[in-house]
Amino acid sequence: MNDALVIRPAVEADVESMADWTARVPLFAEHGITAAGVERQLRAALEDPGASLLAATLEGVPVGFAHFLLKGGFGRSGYLKLLSVDGAVRSQGVGRALMAELELRFLSPNGLFLLCTHTNTAARRFYEALGYQQIGAVPDYLTPGLQEVIYFKAAPSGAGP
Repeated sequence: MNDALVIRPAVEADVESMADWTARVPLFAEHGITAAGVERQLRAALEDPGASLLAATLEGVPVGFAHFLLKGGFGRSGYLKLLSVDGAVRSQGVGRALMAELELRFLSPNGLFLLCTHTNTAARRFYEALGYQQIGAVPDYLTPGLQEVIYFKAAPSGAGP
């Protein structure tokens, strides 16, 4: 990815375009995720003091985002609720840049959790390459017939406040 990529807190003006390209991702459509549903989720995240919504932008235009809950993993650890990258820039480092920023901000002290649909092998390889370990699975959790794989990445030894 080029040096023009900026990771910053998302703002209301980002929401509509982020929701639009997210709803077009086939896996999200399989889960019944719509643009209107994503818009509601992202607007709620902007208002939630227990959440962080980061936008990845190129020349000011959102091309990726990460919706993160500060205490979403058992009320103790961070939880990545949704990571999405515009198909026009997928596989160009946007997701990696978002994850690096999330980890910089939130990995310590108690690590990060995320779920990934078992059929999404590209995303599973992506998270595993970043050091996330599969620790379990939940069948029929988000969508009947699909299994969600639970991933966790611990904070480095000695990390913490």
